[in-house]
Amino acid sequence: MRKFAANCLALAVGRRPAPRTLDDLLAALASRQRPDRLRLVVLPEVTKPENLGLTFRAAAAFGFDAILLGSRSCDPLSRRALRVSMGGVLTVPFVRSADLKRDLATLKADWGVELSAAVLDKDAPPLAEARWPSRAAVVFGNEFHGLASDVCSLCDRRWTIPMEPDTDSLNLGVAAGIFLYEMTRPRDAERNRG
Repeated sequence: MRKFAANCLALAVGRRPAPRTLDDLLAALASRQRPDRLRLVVLPEVTKPENLGLTFRAAAAFGFDAILLGSRSCDPLSRRALRVSMGGVLTVPFVRSADLKRDLATLKADWGVELSAAVLDKDAPPLAEARWPSRAAVVFGNEFHGLASDVCSLCDRRWTIPMEPDTDSLNLGVAAGIFLYEMTRPRDAERNRG
């Protein structure tokens, strides 16, 4: 036992934060410099730590306010998710929902958040046409099954990333990066060109 302990390395030691509710998180965000603006990511059921980490990394890179996790999403504080997120898991606030449908309804009714579903559907409008309100959340589906229809039905809009016909889909982490970039990209330059 002593020999084993001498060869072990601790990557980090920390205290897991106490769980908080969506209302607690949103109240804390409301006291910021820009309470009129709210950008959220919703992940009902991300099962791969790599995808979760990539999404947190993109959320940190593009200045998103928080991530709402469904009860079936993997642990953002797992070693793999932490490493892939490059610390994004430690900088982007998150909350795990016990009742995601109720929390999505609360976001819409009480906080004025428009929900957009990221879908793989050739009939959905292309992401480049999206115009985002000041309070917006994008909802991503599971890596294997996409977004559940009952969650998708709660969303106000649906958007897709157009792809070549022979391409099946994008990795969830890659798609999240594209969506989050598009949500924060300035649109004024495009309007001034026309």
